[in-house]
Amino acid sequence: MIGPDGTFVVEPVRGEAIIHATIDLDERDRRSSDLDVTGHYGRSDVFRLEVDDRPRDIVHRRSGSAD
Repeated sequence: MIGPDGTFVVEPVRGEAIIHATIDLDERDRRSSDLDVTGHYGRSDVFRLEVDDRPRDIVHRRSGSAD
């Protein structure tokens, strides 16, 4: 199990096992607001944000059988 900071909370286990760990949910909340500006989000060859702001219909109807 890997924690929100990228470190192991419990070392990897091969095969079947019961894993016990204490986790800090506040730490998870703090880490979820981190932004990886120097990692893959900052690489234009890996990550691209594209916004399609064309108007769209909210409801889409389909007819026929679902195979």
